[in-house]
Amino acid sequence: MAQPKQGTSRSKTKIRRKSFRLKSINLIACEQCGSLKPAHHICLVCGTYRGKKYLDVEKKERKERKRIKTQEEEQKPQKEAIKKVQEKISSDKQVINKPLTQRTTSK
Repeated sequence: MAQPKQGTSRSKTKIRRKSFRLKSINLIACEQCGSLKPAHHICLVCGTYRGKKYLDVEKKERKERKRIKTQEEEQKPQKEAIKKVQEKISSDKQVINKPLTQRTTSK
């Protein structure tokens, strides 16, 4: 394999690697709503680009609310089961804290 006659100096290496750095995103104000967005991109707040509406943001919000609601409904039975277990544990603790003469066993 070929070998270079001279090594690359630190400055030449750094100059070459300078182009690989992360560049900052150019943020501009949206024409419709005024929120910051990347240049040449659709605004995610109002869904417009160059004055035209491309995204139905309200539809996305409705879909997200519906998804959250269905998740809550699926978790309802689990929450009720957890409450029942917690109530049983608290009632058992009350029985254990009573003196032996006052304890009653239920069969």
